[in-house]
This record gives sequence, structure tokens and C-alpha cells, in this order.
Amino acid sequence: ELFRPEGNGQGNGSGKPVAPSTLALRPPTSALRPPFVCSYIGTIGMAHGLEVVVQAARLLKDQGRDDIAFVIVGDGARRQALIEEAKAAGVDDRVYFPGRQPKEQMPAVLAASDACLIHLRGCELFGTVIPSKIFETMAMGRPIIMGVDGEACDMVLDAGAGVEMEPDSPESLVQCLEKLTDDPTLATELSRAGRAYVARHYNRDHLAARYVRLLENVAGGVEPAAEPEGVEVEVTGQRAEVGSRRTEVGANT
Repeated sequence: ELFRPEGNGQGNGSGKPVAPSTLALRPPTSALRPPFVCSYIGTIGMAHGLEVVVQAARLLKDQGRDDIAFVIVGDGARRQALIEEAKAAGVDDRVYFPGRQPKEQMPAVLAASDACLIHLRGCELFGTVIPSKIFETMAMGRPIIMGVDGEACDMVLDAGAGVEMEPDSPESLVQCLEKLTDDPTLATELSRAGRAYVARHYNRDHLAARYVRLLENVAGGVEPAAEPEGVEVEVTGQRAEVGSRRTEVGANT
């Protein structure tokens, strides 16, 4: 029920806050100081190109950034290979693979994340994809590192809910992480803007009510009237660019 955002920005639709996950969002052997946690939640497949996470972790280690860790939650064809790649790269202390978790645990896992990576390989086909996890992440009030081109990226940037990453580029991912880690105010603004955007445009109750009215109008032979977009929530958004092609910054809803 992540699309019923009537709560306080960290809710699950009940209006009550979600406690961070009891799942340890860092490698058990990690010597890192309390890290900024970037999570990826979902299928770990060929299309997702998550070797970019291992490569970014290596760059961060080389830079001496011991305050950023990655958690890749889920399973798939590439999980074991990525575990081995992380170990070979010497970053298995900062890239953690807790495996597949129960669906009901996901709000708590999101609540325990400082930012969420959404990534697909940089090919033309994936520019037409809109990953559903965008809406879950915004509803939970978490800033997005958006490594998907096309309409999905435009949606996140228009919502002021995240920063754009060049797909397949570990350097771009590092720049995004450093920007969010070093500017907590920006991270908070992105979180709030994303939450408000979902509340305004993708509230299930309001969308369902509009659909019912549409069906009633069609069944009755009535020309559908213009519908309100949903809950009116003022949003001060911000387009953020980090080593990418976008330069526009402004207020958006």
C-alpha cells in the first residue's frame, strides 16, 4: 500500500511511521563508520547492470570515502557473480547482498536507506521503461539516484525527487552519492518533493475514484468531464544535475 501516502512521509499508507528495517544494511564484517546507505531493491539481472555498483564502490574506496555503503536487496541471475566481483575488487566490506526479503519487509528496508538507486543498462530500449519502484521510493520519501534514461528519468526530475545518473557510469554514480552525502539539505528536499508528488498525482484512492466516475460516464453515455488531478499539495521541487546532460534547475510539482 505504498501508493496511499496519507502519512508523515515515512508511512506505509496507515498514517503511521515505518520503523527502519532490522535487516543490517551493511556488511557484517564492515569496518566502515556508520555509512550513508545507498540501496538497490529488486531483481538482480542482466538488464540491471549492477556491476556499476561494484565499480563505484571501488572508486569510493580509492578516494578514501569510508562513509558510503551499498546494499543490493533481492535475487536474480547476476547476484552470485556480483558477490564474487565485489570480493575480487576488495569491496565486499561495503557492498552487501542480504538476498531476497519478504515483500512486507520492503517499507522498512526503504526507511533504513539514505538513497535508492534505480538503474537499467544504457540502451535505447530501456529508455521506454518506467520502473514501478520509482513510485514506491517516492512514496517512502527517499531520494532517488536515477540511472534510467527517458520518460522515467523526466518524471523523477520533474518531481524534484532525485538526481540523474548516466547509466553504466560508476563515475556518475559516485558523483551522485557524494552530492547527496555531502549535502543533507538537498537529500531532504528531494525526499519531501518526491513524497508530495506521489501524494498529488498517484494516490490510489483518488485514481480509483476518477476511474469509477469515468466508467459511470461511459456507461451512461455522458461525455466525461475534466477531472481534478488529485490532492492539492504545494511542492517546491528541484531538478538536480550531477555529471549528466541536464542543466535545468527550477521549481516543479
